[in-house]
Amino acid sequence: MTWACGGSRREGSGGRRLAALLPPAAVPRPTAAGLPLAALLPVGLLLGAAAAPAAAQAPGPATRAVEARRALAPSGLLRIWNLSGSVRVVAWDRDSVVVTGRVPVDEKFFCGGRREAMKCGVDVPPGSEEAAGRSTLEVRVPVRAQLWLKSGDGDVVVSGFAGDLDAYSVSGRIDVSGAARVLTLESMGGDIVVAGSATTVRARTAGGRITLGARIDDATATSVSGDVVVRGGAIRRGRLESIDGAVRWRGPLAEGADVEITNHGGSVELFLPPDASGAFEVHTYVGTVQSDFGPAKLLGARDQNGRELSFVLGRPAGARVTVRTFKGPVAIRRL
Repeated sequence: MTWACGGSRREGSGGRRLAALLPPAAVPRPTAAGLPLAALLPVGLLLGAAAAPAAAQAPGPATRAVEARRALAPSGLLRIWNLSGSVRVVAWDRDSVVVTGRVPVDEKFFCGGRREAMKCGVDVPPGSEEAAGRSTLEVRVPVRAQLWLKSGDGDVVVSGFAGDLDAYSVSGRIDVSGAARVLTLESMGGDIVVAGSATTVRARTAGGRITLGARIDDATATSVSGDVVVRGGAIRRGRLESIDGAVRWRGPLAEGADVEITNHGGSVELFLPPDASGAFEVHTYVGTVQSDFGPAKLLGARDQNGRELSFVLGRPAGARVTVRTFKGPVAIRRL
């Protein structure tokens, strides 16, 4: 090894022997100042670089594969339970249930019952709920079954479903698509998304966002601080509520639709096509109202404190839209 100091050079025999034993890539390279490059790096960076591969290779909780196959009537009841982890449900045209996935080795997977009703899921040992490992389940169910599903922190995805669904999650996202009959969806902190079509939808969150992009006969969507968003506008009867989140409607109004929007401090935004038709009423206590349709002047409310704005577009029987806010701004815009 060669060292430079004060213009003199001295080569140590020990350094030569060490260099001969090391591969070329491992021999320290001198810098312009004559010191090895590693000597110029902070100790913390060197330690972090050494620890990174070990952390990346740290094994997660051990899991095992699970699988169950059971017969279930076309309109039978299936209950799915997964406290920690995700659940994916795929509907198919078979009178059977197939469950596959992975669960922690110290947790119990179960699936059983009768042809009319059964229960499948993951049991966590008592007292270990907070330290539970994550399970992933994929469940194939009859397309018109009755489905009850509960999850803790994992996402719930249901596709191609045409039956009745009750889905609950503490913090996970709930995503449903298909042509369902009745959907009852609730998540404390996760988002809720509905696509396709449904006869009835009841969606509720505390802090999550609700997005309805489906054709729905009767919809109720309620959030405390999250947004409520309608895309496509194909709702015949709708009740949309938020306390501090925004309520947004983007799209046409269905013929004969009856829509009621209630908000406290969040904004309300309606984006409608130029040929929108119906009767509109906006009531607010201290909020502002901006409209690209009809009169822009707010009048004193006839039957309550505050102010109101009323106008008719096209045919009065086309749709009925009522907006009520306390202090949140209201905007009605052309698409």
